[in-house]
Amino acid sequence: MTSLEVSKRPQAPKISISKLKKSVLENFPKDWIIREVLLSENDELDVPTFLARLPIYLKLTQLKRDIIND
Repeated sequence: MTSLEVSKRPQAPKISISKLKKSVLENFPKDWIIREVLLSENDELDVPTFLARLPIYLKLTQLKRDIIND
């Protein structure tokens, strides 16, 4: 493929996490790492990326910043 040709591969489906981010902003304490991590994410992630990060997000919901800093 030359630099002028456009790839005809279909784009990966995306998932919106904007409602999740809004909920985290409103309900999670400011000192929770998961809050900062999720708020730093783009509002849309491709599905494979979201699924790969989901176990990390779930684990981070159990950790508080003060535990990580000790």
